[in-house]
Amino acid sequence: MSLPAKPLLLLTALLLLAGCSTPATPPPTAGPLSGSATPEPTATPTAAPTELPTAASTAAPPLRTTGPYLAYFRQLDEQQLVLLDADGMGRKVIPVPPAATTDIHFLSPDGKWLAYYLGSASDAQASDLTLNLLDLQSGETQLVSKLLSKDYPDNFVRAAKDLHDPNLTAERLQDAFLNGITRSAAWSPDGHTLAFAGQMDGPSSDLYVYDVETKAIQRKSSGAGEVQWVGWSPDGKWIVYASVLTVGEGMTFDIYSTPMTGTASKDLIASSGAYSAPALWVDNHQFLDHESANGPGDYRLRLVDVATGKITRLWDGIFQGFEVDAQKGLLVIYPLTKNFPDDSNTTDLIPGPYLIDLKSGRQTSLDQSYATIYAFDMGDHRFLLQDSDTGNTYFVSPNGALTPGVPDVQNVSVAPDQQHWVSTGDRLKVFGADDTLIDSLDLPFDMPAPDAFGQTNNPVVVWKPDSSGLFISVDNGLYVVDLLGKRIDQVETDDIANQGLAFIWVGRK
Repeated sequence: MSLPAKPLLLLTALLLLAGCSTPATPPPTAGPLSGSATPEPTATPTAAPTELPTAASTAAPPLRTTGPYLAYFRQLDEQQLVLLDADGMGRKVIPVPPAATTDIHFLSPDGKWLAYYLGSASDAQASDLTLNLLDLQSGETQLVSKLLSKDYPDNFVRAAKDLHDPNLTAERLQDAFLNGITRSAAWSPDGHTLAFAGQMDGPSSDLYVYDVETKAIQRKSSGAGEVQWVGWSPDGKWIVYASVLTVGEGMTFDIYSTPMTGTASKDLIASSGAYSAPALWVDNHQFLDHESANGPGDYRLRLVDVATGKITRLWDGIFQGFEVDAQKGLLVIYPLTKNFPDDSNTTDLIPGPYLIDLKSGRQTSLDQSYATIYAFDMGDHRFLLQDSDTGNTYFVSPNGALTPGVPDVQNVSVAPDQQHWVSTGDRLKVFGADDTLIDSLDLPFDMPAPDAFGQTNNPVVVWKPDSSGLFISVDNGLYVVDLLGKRIDQVETDDIANQGLAFIWVGRK
């Protein structure tokens, strides 16, 4: 994340994921699940495959490569999933089943499947919510599972009685269930297993996994809370999930972890502010988490180990943003207070960003009041700090030393090969590993204007895996940049940026 200009503004660094399982948004939880046995796998409901209608013809040529592809949703007369070749030329338009609820994170990393929900859980007379898969090659659909208990929604009345808490009514429990049930699905990094929430075996939703090859379903948790999101560790060995009993203002989430091959869940956190599954993993078993509150904002940043349950507190006070260098085990944070909820004027906090060593916990004040932080990860340049008033920048080395950087850059993004980087401002500027200007290209679109609060919705940059170019998403469509050919072409005119959807590479070998 990057920080704003005074007041600080967070910029989210976009990660390129070849096998992401994002996990991707959360609420609070129930009693601890440690030591609970995992029930035996149950058979998967089956349904006759159905053929989707053929996609409407398009002027663009069909896919011409075996991947990777850039995938995104667009909404025309129907919702469509679009796959683009890396050069932006060939494409495949796949109609999404009518009335389906889905998300870009429900696309399997290998590009074979799209998970989606059909039906409703809100109609007491005709609740029929199901989880399904769309085969992106054949266009056939299949049922993964019905998600509701046989006595739905009367099961919430029974659950409320069992909790013996007058504040936890059947209506509030059902609200918590509805809040998370169609958001709680995530693919394993290899695309072979779908983790999801279902209520088939009890009064509340639990964690399940579905094997796409054997079509077997296994229940992985039990508890009184309603699952709100699920996610995977980068190596696919751990599943993390959050649950709550009620939803509303100021809610927090209980987070658990369970091994993919084990039976017992670990109770990790009882007060997380994470509304989505962890995206910032430091390694295969540690991720970053924090608490949140209306007014103060984010505070109490901590490192969570899903294997041991250990929690390392990194910063107790309120902060405006942070960036992570997982490669070196470093983090730069811009704090406002040293402790929570102390006012910054009553502490000995030195203004400006701090460098934190995630292994030793050592904190180093960088003693510069720069408002924007970028993760950089190039040689000794691990982070880039920028003053939004002057445009001046400083690079941060692993030991905290600052060296002057390239001024007047915006929306900085480093190539996957870490040999060059770009700035998308009034022009697209391309820099080499030694920070020399290699190229400067006119952008065929206007930069988004600031909103009523003076904040700008910056273009989203997604690099091609081979670092030869990138895609830029703005309010008026999608553009592909060929750095070798020095050209920028528009490949999508639909307003996909305003749909709140991310991009993900699929099909990478």
